[in-house]
Parts: sequence; structure tokens; C-alpha cells
Amino acid sequence: MSENYQQTGAQLDEDLAALTERVESTETAIAELGTTVEEIANREGAGSTPALEDELAEIRQSRQELQLVSSPAHTRTLASGSHDDEAFHTTRDGNGIGAWGIVVTAEADAHWRGADVHAREAGSMLLEVFAMDYEASETYDVGSRIATREITLEEGRQTIYPDVTVHEGQQYFITRDTANPTGDDVVALKRGRQIADWNAINDPEVPLTAECSWQLGRAGPGSQAFADYQDAGWDAILHHWTNIDLGFDDLVED
Repeated sequence: MSENYQQTGAQLDEDLAALTERVESTETAIAELGTTVEEIANREGAGSTPALEDELAEIRQSRQELQLVSSPAHTRTLASGSHDDEAFHTTRDGNGIGAWGIVVTAEADAHWRGADVHAREAGSMLLEVFAMDYEASETYDVGSRIATREITLEEGRQTIYPDVTVHEGQQYFITRDTANPTGDDVVALKRGRQIADWNAINDPEVPLTAECSWQLGRAGPGSQAFADYQDAGWDAILHHWTNIDLGFDDLVED
């Protein structure tokens, strides 16, 4: 047996063990939260108070989120297929470019389980999720950063696991490496789609709508810079991700 084969097998064993441990830990946490809800609800003489109801609501929400992560009722893959750009997204000097991403609207809670990216070289990236106030051609206001994930990248195409939950009725801007978008350590990635058909990407039953592409810091609607941005078709480029794997509990009804 070759050394490379042995190392690959050992790594797979480690990954499987880590995944098994996480699943078992999550299932234990879900069961413990369920028991806690029952104990609080049946607490002798507790009665119903605003504080108790708030406590129960918070625990139930935590339990629901854990179930969404570990065992969602439904899964779907959006933007299926390979990256269709032969080149990597770089500056003229060859550095990678950060701060680009997609605007999404969540019709119900959903968990971003995985996606494929294609990296020029090994390194890392900081995936970032911002609150977003979006209305097509009217408002592109990026709010506070609400989640980050440091993701290790290998050279070539690979699957990453963002492990990010988005919540019903909220809008988000999902991007990466915004602190220094063209720094020497920004790894170049291939674009997912040069011209994205958002209607084809968005499954009507999935409670998450990918609205458009955007870049942090760009001028908003009403400016010449925004008009130039749309005229260039940059809002139609799907950056970074393909095979976006989502888990969710509620299908969108007609």
C-alpha cells in the first residue's frame, strides 16, 4: 500500500470520526433540550410568567436550530455543476479579489451545509455573512456582520462546509475577505457563473432566494457607478460557489 494512499485513508478516517462525534453530540444536545423544555413546562407551581415563556421560547428555538443543522426535513442543491470560468478572479497584479458575494432573502430558516469552490492555490479565506437591506434597484444597504467562518482551502476544486443558518424574513449579503479584499493573502477563486440565470438557480420550493451579486462598498442605486455596474452585467455573475447545499424544514407553498 502506497504512503499517499495510507495518508488519504487516515485522513478520511479522522474526518469520519469527527463527523460522527459531531452528529452524536448534536443528537444528545437535542434530546437534552427536549427534556429541559418538558421539565420547565411541568415544573410544579411554576405557573406561566413572561420570564418562563421567554425561557421556553429560547430553548425551543435552540432545539429547532440544532435539528435544522443535524437532520433537516429537506435538502436541495442550487447552482449545480462545475465552475464555468477558465480563469481565476484576480487583480491585474495577480492577487485574489475579496468582498464580492451574493444577496439572499430567506423565506424560512435554512442551513447552508456545503458548497464547491475552486481555488488557485492552498490558503484560507474568511467567509462573512452580513445583514442586508435589499430591494432591487432601490436599496443595497449592507448592515452589521453577523457571522464569520475561517475556511481552509486546498488547491483546486473542493467542497467547503460554511455551517451558516439564515432566518425567516431576513436578508443577507454572503461574501468573503472584506478587510483587505486585494491583499497578498487573498486566495483567487474561480467564478461560479459568468452570467447567472437566477431563476434557474432558485428552486421555487426552497425558502432561500439568491437575488443578485454585489460587492461591499459599491455605490448604490441612483448613482452613475451603480448604472455602470449593472450595464457591465456584474450583478449577474455568481461568485465563488457552485453546488450550494441547503437544509430546511419548510417547503415554499404556492
